[in-house]
Amino acid sequence: HAADGEEKHSEPGLFEGLRLLLTQGYLFGIFLVIFFYEVILTIFDFHFKSAVKAIYPAEADNAAYLSDYAVWVGIVATACVFFGINNIQRHLGMRASLILLPLLIATAVGTLWLYPTAINVAFWIMVLSKAINYALNQPTLKQLYIPTTKDAKYKAQAWIEMFGSRGSKAAGSTINSFKKPLELSMGKVAGGSTFIAVTTLSSGVMILVWLFAAVYVAKRYTHAVNNKQV
Repeated sequence: HAADGEEKHSEPGLFEGLRLLLTQGYLFGIFLVIFFYEVILTIFDFHFKSAVKAIYPAEADNAAYLSDYAVWVGIVATACVFFGINNIQRHLGMRASLILLPLLIATAVGTLWLYPTAINVAFWIMVLSKAINYALNQPTLKQLYIPTTKDAKYKAQAWIEMFGSRGSKAAGSTINSFKKPLELSMGKVAGGSTFIAVTTLSSGVMILVWLFAAVYVAKRYTHAVNNKQV
C-alpha cells in the first residue's frame, strides 16, 4: 500500500509543472530572468548577423567572420571561468550574481544605441553577453533550484526552460520580423534605424522588469537557504 501511495503521489500530470510556474512567484521570477535575457539576445543576434551579412555578402567571408565570433565566445567564457567570475555568487551573494548580467546587457543596449552601425561593437557585445551568460548566469540559475521541491526541480524547471528559453527566442524573432515594416512605414530616425530605436526602448523596459525579478528571486533564495526552508 505504501508503494501504491508513493506511486500515486508521484503522478505529476502534464500541466503540474506549468501550474507551479504560474502560482509560485519564486519560480515565475526565475522564468522572467531567463525569458528577458533570451529575448534581448535574440534581437542583438539578429542585428549582429544582419550587419555581418551586409558587410560580408560572400558566403565564405560571412562564415569565416561568424566562426571567429564563436571562437571568441569560447575564449572569453573560458577566461571568465579561469579568473573566477563564476564564483561571484559565492563571494558577493546571489543578488550580485543575478543583477550583474542585466546591468551588462543594459550597458550593451546603450552602446548599441550609440554605435548602431559599428560591426565590431556589435561583435564584442555579442561575445561578452554570451560568454558571461555561459560562465556566470547558467550556473547561478541552476543553484536557484536548490531550495525548491522535487516537483519544482523536475516539473516546473522543464516548463521554465521550454517557455523561458525556447519561447523567448520565438518572442525575439517575432520582434525582429517587424524590422522591415517599421523601416518602410517610419523610415529613419536621428542616429540610426527606427528598428534599433524601438528595440532599444523596449529592451530598456524589459531590463527594468528583469532587474526587479532578479532582486526578488535573490531575496527569496537567500532567505530560504539561510533559514533552511523550501
